[in-house]
Amino acid sequence: MDTIVSTYAFHHLTDEEKTKAISLYGELLKAGGKIVFADTMYQSSDADQKAIDEAVKAGFLSLAKDLQTEYYTTIPFLQRVLEDHNFKVHFVCCNDIVWIMEAEKL
Repeated sequence: MDTIVSTYAFHHLTDEEKTKAISLYGELLKAGGKIVFADTMYQSSDADQKAIDEAVKAGFLSLAKDLQTEYYTTIPFLQRVLEDHNFKVHFVCCNDIVWIMEAEKL
C-alpha cells in the first residue's frame, strides 16, 4: 500500500487506539509509503485547554463540548508514536487547532 489518507476521523480514537492503528499502518505500508491526516491536534495539553477556554469565552459552547469530549491528541505524542514505528513525520499548521500530519515509512 502506498498511502493512507484521512480527515477529521483520527480524533475518534483514544491515544491507545491511535498507537495500535499506527502500528497496523506500518505493517500495511511499503517503504516510502505515507500517512496523510488532517485533524484537530495540539502542540501541548496547555494548548488543548486554551482552545476549550477560548471557545467557552466566545460563547461557542457546542465547540467547547466537542473539544472536551473527543480524543484530540498532542503533536509530541503523535510524533513519538510515529517515530517509534519507523516513520519520519512533519506537521503543518492550518489554523489554531487543525494540523496536517504527513508521515513517511522509512
